[in-house]
Amino acid sequence: MGNGDSNKIIAETLGITLDTTKKHVRNVIDKLQAGSRTHASIIAARAGIVGNPVTPVIETQSYLRVRLRMIRNGNRLGKVGYVPLI
Repeated sequence: MGNGDSNKIIAETLGITLDTTKKHVRNVIDKLQAGSRTHASIIAARAGIVGNPVTPVIETQSYLRVRLRMIRNGNRLGKVGYVPLI
């Protein structure tokens, strides 16, 4: 997703169904509190979890745990749909 791949390409790459891919993409967007795929990709890029074609799952899960902890504590990156480009 962070590389701009479509759901179909992601599904084929991971060997999962298109419906499963859509659910995973929606979950990532929701967990990052992003307004869109693009917003989620920006958050992930700024956190350093994308850039390589394949990011280890453990790294991604660790990032999501930290991000969720920040959200629970009231530390947000900004309003949904907006990430400052600084």
